[in-house]
Amino acid sequence: MPLRAVFVTTHPIQYQVPWVRGVAQTPGIAAHVLYGMLPDAKQQGVGFGMPFTWDVPLLEGYAWSALENVASAPSLSTRLGIDTPGVGKCLAELAPDVVVVCGWQAKSLVQAARAARKLGVPVVVRGESNDMRQRPLWKRWLHRSFLKGFDAALAIGMANARFLRAAGMDASAIALAPYAVDTRHLEDAAK
Repeated sequence: MPLRAVFVTTHPIQYQVPWVRGVAQTPGIAAHVLYGMLPDAKQQGVGFGMPFTWDVPLLEGYAWSALENVASAPSLSTRLGIDTPGVGKCLAELAPDVVVVCGWQAKSLVQAARAARKLGVPVVVRGESNDMRQRPLWKRWLHRSFLKGFDAALAIGMANARFLRAAGMDASAIALAPYAVDTRHLEDAAK
């Protein structure tokens, strides 16, 4: 029986999808992604100064579902912009062996981590925070307190791994899992 891994993330991200596809195509792993929202071009463009859609397929090659986002103002750029109270029910139905939560910047991701813990499912975090800037003591305490709720972490790089260790995660519970770029698309576009 394959390991059932559920990944919870905010939305399809061009540098996250190749990694998820790779995991989904690994023998012995049945991967499923839960998205907090599927942004339209305007929502996707916040922070980029213009609406856009990606020119690469982001929803192919793996199993996925979109959670119901009940936020009054759905947004990728605010902590409360993705609110998915039904994530616990969805996790219970999928019955995963492990849940990978991709960050903690959105309410939906915190909801997913709490729901997985409530279900007794091991929870792994993969975030982008790093040790390249000093944080106030209260924020370091908050990170340390929050990260205690995870069984392991997937670091996107060395600065992220150092951040996780400084926040109290044991080095043996941290594995390296950098972002991936599908270079075939870039190579085809360059021809």
